[in-house]
Amino acid sequence: MTQARVRSGFQQGHLSLTPRTFQRRLSRSNYSFRKLLDGVRVELAQTMLRNSSASMSEISASLAYAELSVLSRSFKRNTGLSPSVWRVSACG
Repeated sequence: MTQARVRSGFQQGHLSLTPRTFQRRLSRSNYSFRKLLDGVRVELAQTMLRNSSASMSEISASLAYAELSVLSRSFKRNTGLSPSVWRVSACG
């Protein structure tokens, strides 16, 4: 989903870099596209957890995670908390 959009952005000239230049710059900053995507998805999940009553399954699907467990692992890796524990602490 997101990688296809990025590829499309390069092809349509929306990004003023070639894909290889983008990859090199990410690498120089000790980032990868996967790491960047993971961080953005977790930020979006946090926003959804804080501002909606959507279920974890709905959030997982809307962020194009293959399974709920993938969202849970990614979220915990980035925040130190499970999504449900984070939601309780952020909302209450």
